Amino acid sequence: MKIAYANYQLKFNHPFRLAHGVREGTSSVFVRLSFKGKSGYGEATLPPYLEETPESVINWLKDTDLDGLSPIRDFEEALQQIHRYSNDHSFVRCALEEALLDLGGYSRYPIRSKVPCTFTLGLCENEQVLQDKLTSAAHFKFLKLKLNSDSDRTPVLQLRKHSNLPFCVDANQAWSNVEKALDFTHWLKDQGAVLIEQPFGKDEMEKHAQFLESSPLPSIADESIQNLDDLHERHTFFSGVNVKLLKCGGPLEAEAMLRFAKEKNLFRLIGCMSESTLGVSHALSLSKYADMLDLDGPFLISNDPFKGYGIHKGKPFALQPELVNTLDFISL
Repeated sequence: MKIAYANYQLKFNHPFRLAHGVREGTSSVFVRLSFKGKSGYGEATLPPYLEETPESVINWLKDTDLDGLSPIRDFEEALQQIHRYSNDHSFVRCALEEALLDLGGYSRYPIRSKVPCTFTLGLCENEQVLQDKLTSAAHFKFLKLKLNSDSDRTPVLQLRKHSNLPFCVDANQAWSNVEKALDFTHWLKDQGAVLIEQPFGKDEMEKHAQFLESSPLPSIADESIQNLDDLHERHTFFSGVNVKLLKCGGPLEAEAMLRFAKEKNLFRLIGCMSESTLGVSHALSLSKYADMLDLDGPFLISNDPFKGYGIHKGKPFALQPELVNTLDFISL
């Protein structure tokens, strides 16, 4: 089995504003595993605020040897080797696991989800950009609004001038005062908000507990819960969890998280890191476990190297991802 990688820059249709800053795009490393004329693909998309970087992913791949393994005869052995050597590198582990599942025929398409998907709006959009984005969101039934303040109503009022769709709020850890946040959340509910994602810092569990006790909206963990161990330890501090394949290390860990969350009656959201069609299609394969999806990455970027993903009446579908743009794969 041969490994190849391609370093690529996904470009946003519009500059994207978050609590972390403004980005024009996201660096990605695409992985290809090949065996007897067949190939499987995986994706590691790496926002700049992470410890893992494209360079660290590529260096890890260069030090990995899967040549002697067969994904057909020794699938479990290949999977165990990937997990053993990439245990502390969730993004590269995810990309390799996706590629291995794809190569082994475990990725089944087409997928037509019955779960609604959100369309993401950044911070402080000017009027024209907001209207352009809402035009792109014409087939969505839910929006996701980034808010970095627990009192600034301007982005919501601006949105309400152009759309009456229900929306999720992603605070990206930017809120600080529980009492102020609760007052704001009551107002947000009146404006049509349906949930609050990661209101406080990832380790501020006392604040999350206080917020959960009195919030009129579900409180969903993102940065606070990134893998199954985190979920076991911290699920009681939230109403639900946003499961992201790249953060937890791949589809198998994500499925285990979603199953556990269902057992605990938690709200289950499957999210993405602005991946291309390839990454979100892998995530969509788990949508049967979800209450809501945040898999809009392909609609936010202008140079998706794959095709086969779409939205119909607010719900996403995926065909077999097809490579349409040139990726310069380097064999290892």
